[in-house]
Formats: sequence, structure tokens, C-alpha cells
Amino acid sequence: MGRRRVPVEQKRAKAALRQRRCRAQRRANGVMLTLGEQELGYLTELCQARRPGRVAYAPREFIELLIIREWQRWQQQSATLGECRHCGKAKLDGGCQGEYQGNSTACWLTYDCREVFL
Repeated sequence: MGRRRVPVEQKRAKAALRQRRCRAQRRANGVMLTLGEQELGYLTELCQARRPGRVAYAPREFIELLIIREWQRWQQQSATLGECRHCGKAKLDGGCQGEYQGNSTACWLTYDCREVFL
């Protein structure tokens, strides 16, 4: 017995459905990203520059690596934050939640919190 042949149109319709589902899944997961021309140029250059002498990173791979590295850096940074010297609350939780914000000697959120900014 031979294999049943599936019409080309049916294969294309199934492939198109898979692609639509895949794109919908990416959108649901927040993976879709639109870059301007300048940022796309930066990304393209960085993909090659960060892998000299080898095949350039794929844009998705490069972004994934950036996220992983930034997460690792955040883990190290957040472990050293400790507590606000004025209110005694955890800095990671926002300390006094701005109750003393503006008082540069008292509130971590006034200036010192900038150390965690990108």
C-alpha cells in the first residue's frame, strides 16, 4: 500500500495555520519586538562585533544572551542591597516607598537607588 498523498493546498493551509498560531503564541508571551532603523543597525553590528571570527549571533540569540547576563548581574546586585539606613526596610522592596524621598540623607530612593537603574 502506498502513502496517501496530501494535496499541496492542504499542506500550505496547515503550515499557514501553524505560523499564525506560532505568531499568536509569541505575542501572548511578549516576544514580538519592533526596532527602529537605528536600533536595528546597532543590533546587527553588535551581533557580529560580539562574535569576532565566527558566524554572527542571530538577533534573537543575542537578545536572549543580553537578558540572561542582565538577570545574572541583577542577582548579584540585589543580593548586596540590604536595608535603607533611615527606615530599615528592604531596599529591594522600595524601602519606605518614598515616604522620605527628597531627603538626600535619609531616603535611599532619592539618589542611591540609581545604582540599580539601567
